[in-house]
Amino acid sequence: MAIDYNLFLEWAKNHFGEDNIVFAKGGEEICVPTPFQDDEKHHLSMNPSGGKSKHPENGSYRCFYTEKKGSLVSLVMQLEHLDWDDAESLISTEPSLRSLEEKLHAMFVTESSEPKVTKSNVGNIALPSSACLIEKLGGGTFYQRAVNYLNGRKIPISGLYVTIGGEYDNRILIPYYDIDNNLIWFNARTMSTNPKVIRYKKPETEKDGDISQDKVLYMKRWPKRKSKIFVMEGEFDAMSLDLCGYYAAACGGKSLSESQIELLRNHIPVLAFDTDKYGKKALIDIGNDLLNRGFPEVYYVRPPEKYKDWNKFLQVKDIETMQQYVEKYTKRYNSWSASSIAFN
Repeated sequence: MAIDYNLFLEWAKNHFGEDNIVFAKGGEEICVPTPFQDDEKHHLSMNPSGGKSKHPENGSYRCFYTEKKGSLVSLVMQLEHLDWDDAESLISTEPSLRSLEEKLHAMFVTESSEPKVTKSNVGNIALPSSACLIEKLGGGTFYQRAVNYLNGRKIPISGLYVTIGGEYDNRILIPYYDIDNNLIWFNARTMSTNPKVIRYKKPETEKDGDISQDKVLYMKRWPKRKSKIFVMEGEFDAMSLDLCGYYAAACGGKSLSESQIELLRNHIPVLAFDTDKYGKKALIDIGNDLLNRGFPEVYYVRPPEKYKDWNKFLQVKDIETMQQYVEKYTKRYNSWSASSIAFN
């Protein structure tokens, strides 16, 4: 067993917050404010390679405030209230662990945890066999890993899956359902911080006529006709606004296809794209397109400039603050809006 640097860094970001992390010794040491005392600096130093420890395979930490020290496995045990095996598995990966994954997968993936897949008018998608409904796991290494990842983003686990092994390994899988609750798509988002790992992995749909992402919208809840729907790129952003009580849809990019526009046809779209220049362009292009297509009402709202998107806003603030912001800054989109948005 050896500590996996990327897994440990991912855990540290989720537990301490990415903004609280600094690096020392060329990135070898990860430093954060110590959890053992009130600390305004970065007195807890953590070394996934173990440094000069007698057992470097377990990693090492030292608190220069309290002089506590030990292995990274023991640190995770303390802070996550786990036993040794679960703490070890959370921050390390080896072939032996992979065999354990397969055993756990066989234990937990049952008929009751698989989604009900029925044929819809747009296609037929099945979740990979490695997908486990997180809330069905109830505990253990993979449950804790998924919960830590989602807690760091303030996203509830309800309805989400974690993938164990296979080509979709170590991902949060987000299912898409149509208005009749048929599974029509999914997006598997990696929990790894390794930049070489593909961030999103989607269904294989190579045959002609199969469904594709540009034909669907992610909706946590489907609204009644004439309801406002906040439209944005990513599922976590949509989930963040859904937590605030708004209907929210993720389109998976910075444009809307013909199919996606028709899904919005009987509703009132509120364009809520990211704060970067690409999000601004998407808002203007889509706003103008919807008006030209005869949508009688179109609105827009953008996250505060200091936050890239709605989930980042939620991570730093809270639901009530987001609700107040959305109510205050949602505006009607019209022929004059493009110029105003472009220069702001």
